[in-house]
Amino acid sequence: MDTLQTIVFKLADEGTIMKSLLGLFSALILSVTSAQSNTILYNVNGYTMENGKLKQFSALEYHDGKVVRTYDEIKPGLAADVMIDGNGKTVLPGLIDSHGHISWHGRALSSVDLIGTNNEKDAQARVAKFLEKPNTTGWLWGRGWNQEHWPDKMFPTKATLDAVTTDIAIVLNRIESIKLCNVFRALRGPKWPFCLPRTDKG
Repeated sequence: MDTLQTIVFKLADEGTIMKSLLGLFSALILSVTSAQSNTILYNVNGYTMENGKLKQFSALEYHDGKVVRTYDEIKPGLAADVMIDGNGKTVLPGLIDSHGHISWHGRALSSVDLIGTNNEKDAQARVAKFLEKPNTTGWLWGRGWNQEHWPDKMFPTKATLDAVTTDIAIVLNRIESIKLCNVFRALRGPKWPFCLPRTDKG
C-alpha cells in the first residue's frame, strides 16, 4: 500500500511539474513573440553606412525606432507585424544633416549679439560695448532684439543709436530678421524712422 501511494504521489508531482513547465514555456514564447514585434519597410532605395563604407539596401527591419537589419531583397519573405511598401522611395536611416554656415558664423562673431536683451537700453549698452573693440569702422551689424520681450513692447528708435554714435552706419536685425533697425549718416533727420520693414526689393 505504501508503495502504491508513493507511485500515485510521484505521478501527481510529475504532472504538476509538467504543467508548470508547459506554462512557463508558453509564457516564454509569448514574451519572445512580443519582444520581436517589428516592422519591415520594403521596396526602397536605401543607403546607409556599414563599417565605414556605403551600403545600399532594398528593405529594412526596425523595432522600437531602431533598425534591426537591412536586406538586399526588395521584399524579404519574412513575417512581420507591419509591412510597409516604400514604393521605390529613397531611404536614409539615421541621417543627421549636421552642417555649418561658415560665413554666417564669421558674421555672427563680428556682429552685436542682441538676443536676450531686456529692453531698449540693454540693446543700446551692448552696441556701445561692441564699439569699444578695435577696427570697428564702416558698418556695424547686430541681430536678435525682440521688443515683445521688453516691458513696454515698443520698437526701438533711431535716437537710441544716435546717442551711442553717429560716425558709422549701424544695422540691427530683429530676431527673425523681418525688420531692420538702422541709423545712417545719410538719414540724420529726426523724422526718419528707426525701424524699416524689409521689402521684396531689399
